[in-house]
Formats: sequence, structure tokens, C-alpha cells
Amino acid sequence: MRQIAKLVLLLLLLGNQRGLAIPNSVTGATSQSIEAAHQEIWKRFMDPKGLLYDFAPINGKVLLPTPEECAQGKPNAFSWNTPFANCCMFSGLYLPTLCQRWQRTGEAKAKDEARQVAAGLMLLSEVSDVPGFIARGVGTDGRCHYPAGSDDQTHPWFYGLYAYVRSGIPEAAEKARIIRRMTEVAAALEANRWRLPCDGIFKGQNRGALRVASDFRATVRHLFILRAVALVSGEPRWQAAYEAALRTQPKDSNKSAIEICAGGYPTDIPQMKGLETGAPLWIFIGAQASLRELADTETNAANRRLYQQGLTAGAIQAARTLDTFHEFDNQSNNSFPLHEWRTRLNPLWQAQKSAEDTERLDKVQRPLSGPRRSYEHKYVQIPLASALMVALSGDQETISRFRPTMEATFRHYDWSRLDMSFFFFAECAYYALPVDGQNGEHH
Repeated sequence: MRQIAKLVLLLLLLGNQRGLAIPNSVTGATSQSIEAAHQEIWKRFMDPKGLLYDFAPINGKVLLPTPEECAQGKPNAFSWNTPFANCCMFSGLYLPTLCQRWQRTGEAKAKDEARQVAAGLMLLSEVSDVPGFIARGVGTDGRCHYPAGSDDQTHPWFYGLYAYVRSGIPEAAEKARIIRRMTEVAAALEANRWRLPCDGIFKGQNRGALRVASDFRATVRHLFILRAVALVSGEPRWQAAYEAALRTQPKDSNKSAIEICAGGYPTDIPQMKGLETGAPLWIFIGAQASLRELADTETNAANRRLYQQGLTAGAIQAARTLDTFHEFDNQSNNSFPLHEWRTRLNPLWQAQKSAEDTERLDKVQRPLSGPRRSYEHKYVQIPLASALMVALSGDQETISRFRPTMEATFRHYDWSRLDMSFFFFAECAYYALPVDGQNGEHH
């Protein structure tokens, strides 16, 4: 059966490369699969407060940390291997897709879902008295949180709310409140030299930063935040900061920020273990999405061309790991020990006074995550993240070449048998693809 699937995929790809039309039945089946993915996400993985969990049991309830566990940093202070380790990141990346879904369908339910996720992101910025702190998620009381966020969490917070503000969904008062909060958080980070402040047992410490550096991911995220706040607030100082940052040359680089962006995420491969085979590709999605926005909103034609170079380079690299989807067996064993995170990880807990302490603790805890996590990372996360990177590129030639493979990927999975929520990437990719031969809207 696997060989037949590969043959069908090859015929579709060859036909598309020769300019042949893709049958309507293919697109129809893809739409049905994406709708099924959407329903599964909202059935199992979406917290009522609008936060997208990392994982959820197929049958059963998601177990959230308690206020006591959050305060002590149990099982660890980064919330790693708990259901909300990446709630802020995932919700921020997902919200623009929900906005696009409403723009395309006009359904009231789609608008309500976007509002729910936007409210969840706002909550994450309001649970702490530390300026600039964005929580990863909240526990059983709806406010308790772990002491450390990260650059991987805070950047998507800006990305999601930026898209929501510009979507046409929020009313004037809500829109003004979100813009004010985005500006406050940006100003607090700027005052902290773009370092990410901690809370709780790590209060007074920082973890990660969102500023121009020699790597692509850090640079594009910093540029995006400046540009996004400039666009939504209308304050000239943020636009001036953006334009100055474009010309910034990091100390350990011979390129300016805009030139670093032109290389795309492949330039980070030498310093990111496994990136050439797609292993940590998911943490680059926010950078690719932000680069898309920078290209779409840039008024300088030369800058726009450089941004597009980076987008295309990323799409071509990501496409190399797209066809690994067919290695995933929907009938595979669904045991996932991380659902039992409290009983498995808390006994290994040790008190932590710094991020370094937590990283050492993680080395002890992570092996208990089990083989299922690695299996879904390899054969679900990587191909779907690859598809999303291609879709976000806006490069019509690359998208046309790989669209049959992308659609085959979307149709391959039985979403109801997945333990991890990475498959929301499929819905994001679908709504980022061009519609009827036209460029997809990017808001």
C-alpha cells in the first residue's frame, strides 16, 4: 500500500510540474481533512481560555499543573513536558490562521474562536506584575504559571495579536486595549535590552532575548516586533527603530540585519543541531511567518526583494523533508507516557535557582517522555512544519511544485489518533496557500 501511495504522489507531482490541472477531488478531499483537523484541535487540544495545549490524551482529561507546582517549578521551572509548555507559542502561531478562516468563511463561529484565542494570549501577559513577562500557559486556577517564558514564546505572542488587530474582528475598545498592551510589552523589553524577564522563583533573572544577532531567527523576530508595533500603534518611534535595526550589523557578523534575513533559515543550520533534517524546524515557523509579514508590509522594493530571497531559501530547504509523512503509520501504538507527567516526572524534581539548574534537571526528566513523542515529532511535526514553511514563502513556483505533496500530507493522517497538537500546522499551511491561483492573504 505504501508503494502505491508513493506512485500516486509521484504522478500528481509530475503532472503538476508539467502544468496539468490538479483534480478538484484532490482539493475537496484536502479541505475535508483540514476541517477534520480543525474539529479535532477544538475537541481535545484547546483550553476553554483559548490556549492550545502541547498534547492531550485520546480519551481522558488534560492534567494541568497546580498553583503549588507552578510556584515550586514542578516538574521543572520551564514547564517542559507539561501540557502547556508551548501554549503561548502555539496559540500565537495559530491565531492568524483563525483570522484567515473567518475572513474566508465569514462564519460567526470562526470569529468567536479567534476572539477566544486572542483573549488567551492577552491573559498570558496579565498574570504577572513583571513588566514584559509573558507566561507560557496557566494552570488549574487560571492564573498560576511557571517562572520562565522564552523568546520562542514571546515572539508568537506579538505575531498572533498583530494579526488579530489587523483582521477586522476586534471592536474598537478591544483593539485599543490589545494595541496598548503590545506597546507596553515592547517598551518593557526594550528597556530590558530586549532580554526576556522571569517571574516567581527566578524573578530578577532573564532567559533569552529578542534582538538582532548573527543568526536569522533572532534577527527576523526582532525586526518583526518593531515593525508590528509600529504598524498597529502608529507611533513614529517604532518605525524609526525598525529602520535603524535594518542597518544594524551584529558584532560577530559581516552582514547587516536585512542581509541576514535574505539568507533565510538555512543560514542557521550550522549552529542548530538537526536542522538540516528538519528536527527543530517547528521553532522556525514564527520566523518564516514574520518574514512573510515583513515582505508584505515593506514599502522599500529593495528590502522586499531581500525578504523574499529569505522566504524562498527557507521554502526550498524545508521541502526536502516534506515527503517523510508517508512513514507515519496511523495504526501505530498510541501509548504516550507524558499524559502521566505528574507521576513520572515530579519524583525526579529538584529545587532550581537558575535556568541552568532547570536545564540540568531536564536532562534527567526528558528520557521519560517515551518513544511516541519522538515518533510524532519525526513523522508528523517535520512534514507538516515543512509544508507550512513552503506555504508561507509566497513563492509561486516552489508552492506549485510541491503543492501535490503538501495536499497528500494533509490527507495522510488520522488526526483523532495523534497525541501531540503539532498537526495544527496543517490548518495553518492550508490557509496560507494561494486560493484559485492567487496569492493567499497574509494579515
